[in-house]
Amino acid sequence: MDNRVSGVDVGVGDNVVNPVKITSFDDSVNSTQKDNIDKCTLYDPVYNPSHYTSGGVECIEAIRASMDFDDYCGYLKGNVMKYLWRYKKKNDPLQDLEKARWYLDRLIEDYRRESIQKEQIKNTIIDRYDP
Repeated sequence: MDNRVSGVDVGVGDNVVNPVKITSFDDSVNSTQKDNIDKCTLYDPVYNPSHYTSGGVECIEAIRASMDFDDYCGYLKGNVMKYLWRYKKKNDPLQDLEKARWYLDRLIEDYRRESIQKEQIKNTIIDRYDP
C-alpha cells in the first residue's frame, strides 16, 4: 500500500474518517500542507485508537505482559475471529476487517519474534553444553 500524501488540503481540526499512516509526501504537497498534517492529530480507530492508551502504556502491551505467550496468542486469535464474525453487521464493515487484519498481523509478528527468540535460546544452550 502506498501511504504517500498527494495533492491534499488537510487543515488542523479536519475530521479524518479513514486515515492512513503517512510515510512520505510527493512533490504536489506543499510545506504548509505538510506542517498542517504534522500538527493534526488524526483519529485512527484501527492502528492507534486514543482510548487504548493510558499513562503512555498501550493496552495491548499491558495485556501481553499479563499472560503467558500461548494465552496471549489465543487473545489475538479471538479478536481476529470476533472482528471477522461481526464485520457485516457494523456501520463500517471495512473498519472491522482492518481491525481483524491488525490483530492477525500482530499475531504473526509476535509469533515470528517468539520463534526466533526460542531458536536463539536453543542455540545458546547447545553452544554452551555441546563440546
